[in-house]
Amino acid sequence: MEAPDCGLGKATLGEDGNGTVELLTMQRSCDRQHKLLNVMEECIRQLHQNDAQLDILAETANFLKKRHDEIKKNITKMSDNERAMELLRSEMEKVQRQVGIWLSEVKEVRQARNDIEIRIEVAHGEAKRCHRCGRLADARLEEMQRRHEKLWKHFIDEWTLALA
Repeated sequence: MEAPDCGLGKATLGEDGNGTVELLTMQRSCDRQHKLLNVMEECIRQLHQNDAQLDILAETANFLKKRHDEIKKNITKMSDNERAMELLRSEMEKVQRQVGIWLSEVKEVRQARNDIEIRIEVAHGEAKRCHRCGRLADARLEEMQRRHEKLWKHFIDEWTLALA
């Protein structure tokens, strides 16, 4: 598996002398994490909206099914009444149009759900990448701390001897 492109392995402390490269790289990583959080919050909001749309579509489907069942019952009851049959035929056409609209809305909601799921998968991959970058940043920070401690100890030792 290839290491993530976090930028933390590209320069050592010795190359810039003070950890500026690491600091800037960590800042970019934090910026990516903020963007990732914003994407996830938006996905959550859109999923809630999508769920609400599905609830509305389910209610609409139940309503259309009841209307269809009523029309079927009335057709069997009033099959000999020509005027009633004409009204029922007109009502059935309305229900069919509404079912067509309902189907296209279901398709749109499903497509939106697919798009959200894709964005979540992409964000999940980015989250894994950020996690690896965070571990690399942590290792680099430990390296910086050890270097600082070594330099400080050297400074103290040198000046302690010089002042003695």
